[in-house]
Amino acid sequence: MHIKTLDYFQKIVTTKSISKVATMEHISQSALSQLIQKMEDDFGCKLLIRSNRGVKLTPFGEIVFKYSQNMVRMYENMKSDLNLAKENEDVVRVSANWPLATYALPCVLYDIKQKFKNHTYHLSSNFHNDKIIEDVENNIVDFGFVYGKPESTKVEYIPIGKDKATLLACPDFAIDDTINLEDVFTYEMIDFDMAENIMDHLDEKLRLHNKSVKDFKILFKVDNIEGAKVSIKNGYGIAFLPYSTVKTEVYKKTLKEIEIRDFKVHYDIYLVYKKNNIHTHSVKDTLKYLLNMDQKDFC
Repeated sequence: MHIKTLDYFQKIVTTKSISKVATMEHISQSALSQLIQKMEDDFGCKLLIRSNRGVKLTPFGEIVFKYSQNMVRMYENMKSDLNLAKENEDVVRVSANWPLATYALPCVLYDIKQKFKNHTYHLSSNFHNDKIIEDVENNIVDFGFVYGKPESTKVEYIPIGKDKATLLACPDFAIDDTINLEDVFTYEMIDFDMAENIMDHLDEKLRLHNKSVKDFKILFKVDNIEGAKVSIKNGYGIAFLPYSTVKTEVYKKTLKEIEIRDFKVHYDIYLVYKKNNIHTHSVKDTLKYLLNMDQKDFC
């Protein structure tokens, strides 16, 4: 028995007319009557009572009608999901820590797009590793890029690049190009609310020297990198920022990178994905590319 026959059956019950359904579905009345008769033969019972007033259900027909509603609905949902899957087959969803999404990954996605022109890429950003990893776990995104090694056991992850926390000042700020760590705490600092794992790495390194991020002379706090950059360029203070977000300014010498003797804060960038979510050609192609990319592929 075909699902379409159950659909016809439902419509006949709803309209109480075989002829009306035949007209709506562009099928002859005799052909439709034969389909219903075949249903009754298959089930071995009478489903409809036909009269001049139309049709109505028998007790057996009521049972078939009840279950057929769910069967037809599930079939329609299946078709809808299949169509949606076909539409989204070439869409690859990526989520990353905000600095990476804004400054490092656009070049990567551009290069991938040149190779796979039929694939579509959606890039979103988040400050929190946990949220990005959760989205990968729940198949909301296909790939995540985070600072620091994930702790989740539900995802696959691999180091794919490196970044560092860089101390910056404006070019004419009264500070030497190379200073000692203890000197950092004598300058007023712009506190940028970096991705949580970057601050953890910075604080971890400082504690090896019996210091903490709480020891900085914080002038004020900003929640975006551009605000931090403008504050530094205006000479308000110095700041630690991810190098990936400022390397253009350092190259153009609109910001000055300050070296700290015997103190480096490097951290890994991890690619996160869920093995059983690599199911479309677009996601498979992208994963293969990402696993073979190099540090220089980042912006």
